[in-house]
Amino acid sequence: MRRVVEGGAMGEARRVAAVVALAVVSPFGLFAQSAKAGAGMVVVPFVGCRSDGQTGPRDAPAGGAVEVAATAAEAKQLAYYRSAEGYGVLAPRGWQCFAIYGSDGGGLYVSPAPLSAANFLGAGAKPLEGEVVAMTEALGDTSGRFEVAKVMARVFPERRKFVEGVIGEGIEPASAFPFGPYAADRLTYQSSGMVEYRTAANSEGLGTVPRIAKDKEAISGVAALVGATPDLMLVAVRDRELWREAVALRAIPGPQNRNRASQTACFSLVGDRGAVSAVRIGL
Repeated sequence: MRRVVEGGAMGEARRVAAVVALAVVSPFGLFAQSAKAGAGMVVVPFVGCRSDGQTGPRDAPAGGAVEVAATAAEAKQLAYYRSAEGYGVLAPRGWQCFAIYGSDGGGLYVSPAPLSAANFLGAGAKPLEGEVVAMTEALGDTSGRFEVAKVMARVFPERRKFVEGVIGEGIEPASAFPFGPYAADRLTYQSSGMVEYRTAANSEGLGTVPRIAKDKEAISGVAALVGATPDLMLVAVRDRELWREAVALRAIPGPQNRNRASQTACFSLVGDRGAVSAVRIGL
């Protein structure tokens, strides 16, 4: 069973229980398998993504076709986008990608519009508009702990002690860490450390946290805490065509690589017309 939470103006949560076919098969509690018919190991093309961040620009990595868990129909629509930092996502073929990185974390963004460092770094940076697939991580033992704590305050109430510890540092005011869900978010908890979300159109919510602008389309995704620190992973998808009706979440095996704390997590949003996944390969 899973519980669904809808944010409200008065901060009250309405909980609804629903059955979900999500079997946890990883010792880290982040992998799961879907009962979706026809899913198996298929090959999708590799697309290297340029990146920029704390130590400067990095070239796109080279790579060959990648084997992932998906249906044959999904594979025809998807490509595997990956940056030199090890961030990778499955997203629609033919899109553009760019990654950012730093001591606090990083992330990878894929969009039909051109992307560059100017979208994320410097005075001209602003939240991304339009269709986008994004996955980001914030490291809880660095300055990324502020973003981790802000999301914890919103959706992971069992981590209140961590949030209070960050507030107690006095670097940011307590008002920067409001407790309780965003009013426009619909939340479906898979565990105490992982939640699916849907941020309503034209609204602030978890979907806008990873540098994504609110607009007339909703944003679907997942937030998850990883490891003992913990770190925060955010996946966000806004695609007006293929993925509008994202209705379920599954995790699938991703390509393996050197990793941080030996953890690899992979999430997939599955819709009526296909699937789009976000994979985090540890640093």
